[in-house]
Amino acid sequence: MNSENPSQTSPLSVLILEDHPLLGQGLRTILAQAGYTVGEVLSSPEEALKLAAAHDVAVVDLEVEGGSGLEFIRGTRAQKLPCVVFSGHAEAVHVREAFRAGALGYVRKSAPPAVLLEAIAKATAGERFLCESAAAVLAEEPPPSHSHVTARELEVLQLVAAGLTTKEIAAQLGISPRTVDTHRERLLAKFDAHNVVSLTRAAEVAGLIKKHR
Repeated sequence: MNSENPSQTSPLSVLILEDHPLLGQGLRTILAQAGYTVGEVLSSPEEALKLAAAHDVAVVDLEVEGGSGLEFIRGTRAQKLPCVVFSGHAEAVHVREAFRAGALGYVRKSAPPAVLLEAIAKATAGERFLCESAAAVLAEEPPPSHSHVTARELEVLQLVAAGLTTKEIAAQLGISPRTVDTHRERLLAKFDAHNVVSLTRAAEVAGLIKKHR
């Protein structure tokens, strides 16, 4: 990866994780006009992770046909690849999930191109950025508490605390592994937990699961 800004002779390389071809091409055009090099436009988080090290920043949709954008963001933590979420979701829970996964920016797809470009510039400088609508929903909606845990989330929580893997939980509950991951991310957000260990401890304190000795 290079440390130059897009106005220099060696432009920053952007990886795009987006499964809508028209939108992906639009992003490529906007970023190229701003002086960036778009190396890849991919729909698979797994494939994107294989190529992440060759890029300086990533623009990531949360929901893509090949999996979850959150999987990609978490997978790039070791590489410290700046990630900007570009999503149609406006709910506070999605914004919190993205930042918890490691994203540095969050931009709604309804935002003007200039806002996305600002987010990318901030992210490559190591700074966080929220578009106005995302910041507004966070300000209006306080972090959810354990009182908002759904019945399905409680089932997932109990199985996670028991040490079951994603595939084992999915098989036991008759849901997809991706759905299990979604429930886990929302539980982490609701309990303000950073990993399964802190999630389990918080759930024990709340009296939702028995203490594991």
